[in-house]
Amino acid sequence: EGARSIFLAMGAGDEVAIGLALAAGTLCVKRQGMGAGEDIRGVLGKGQVQQMVKAMRQALKISNEESDQMQGTLEGIGPLLADERPGAARMKRFLASQTAGLSRRLMGAMKGVGIFVERIEWLVGQLGELEKGDFAPLPLLTGDDLTAAGLRPGPMFKRILERVYDGQLEGRVKDREEAMRMAMEMGSEKGKTRG
Repeated sequence: EGARSIFLAMGAGDEVAIGLALAAGTLCVKRQGMGAGEDIRGVLGKGQVQQMVKAMRQALKISNEESDQMQGTLEGIGPLLADERPGAARMKRFLASQTAGLSRRLMGAMKGVGIFVERIEWLVGQLGELEKGDFAPLPLLTGDDLTAAGLRPGPMFKRILERVYDGQLEGRVKDREEAMRMAMEMGSEKGKTRG
């Protein structure tokens, strides 16, 4: 039943990384067990992907590298196929990931069997345009910068740095000064909600 097989849509004779083959095969098996109205995105959440990877590690004794490839390949496509189309920051972060190429091949196979055809075609165009530019610039700020500015290290650091970097990736934050202003505003808002 090749028309429904994501794994077979990977392309006969093409070299396929083991992590990608495992991701495609697992998705194929999951899809075969789904009912008519079920959405394959339901198995692409972080928790679901981790369970699938764990099962493969136990059943096949795959290496850390192979399990990381499988996990990265599957986790990479979940946010891209979410109901809300991904923004520039999400797509740039995806492109910068080590498994972006594998995820793109898997999405191509999914498109080949009729899964999310329009979204994947849109993504191909968007990702192609984004990779023409600098999709992974160095962050304008680090945790050391936040500490030097008087913010206390803690869980909020990561959130602040991620949001500032998203702003940078989307072009809303153009220089270090704007990045610091945004970080300080977020830091002071976090302080107000605690007190």
